[in-house]
Amino acid sequence: MRNLIKITVFLVALAGCLQSAMAQVRVYPVFNSIISGRSINLLASGQVKNRHEFGGGLRININKYIHNDDQHNIYKKRMYATKPLHYFGVEGFYHVHFLQKLQHIDLFAFYDIQLVYSTTGNRFGDETEMLQSGKYVMKHFGPFTWVEQNIGIGFTVDIWKNFFLTQRLGGGVHFILGEDPWLPVEIKPYWLAKSPFTWEFGYVLSVGLGYRFEPKKK
Repeated sequence: MRNLIKITVFLVALAGCLQSAMAQVRVYPVFNSIISGRSINLLASGQVKNRHEFGGGLRININKYIHNDDQHNIYKKRMYATKPLHYFGVEGFYHVHFLQKLQHIDLFAFYDIQLVYSTTGNRFGDETEMLQSGKYVMKHFGPFTWVEQNIGIGFTVDIWKNFFLTQRLGGGVHFILGEDPWLPVEIKPYWLAKSPFTWEFGYVLSVGLGYRFEPKKK
């Protein structure tokens, strides 16, 4: 909790510094669901010329023992931190805003990239084994370097004074670099079987609450 407070204070201070150079600065935490898993992302951004927005921040990964599917995926929704380093990643993004004549609603298209270094957590076993042993077997692979890129659309909605709600939805190609000798070769496309690299189509969905720092009046 102390680290989160320090990070939040840092982002607010960063926003104050950017405010003199940017037309508008925003700070917002978001819940982030992406092909690798779930996270809380603490973001700050600056908007220039009232249309172009550049930003980034820290990603804090959320471990989840229960899988939402029984497809025995190796990577999809399987990111699972086993060391402190694995809990953290970074995000960078670019928004281009359009239909700006709308009041209290801001629409934008975006490009987003998120980088993480983490292991996976893969639960093995069927329901019969679960009933007999009382637990599934959790195996970890990696760590891998995840490069998750997406494009899509989003919007913000003003809710009270300078506070706003924001949401983004998009899709893209996600690269996974690294190898584990215990992973079966069959999980990769045949042309990547001997390469420490694979990829998957993915998506990103993020929802958050933010605060907008208005430019200082001269």
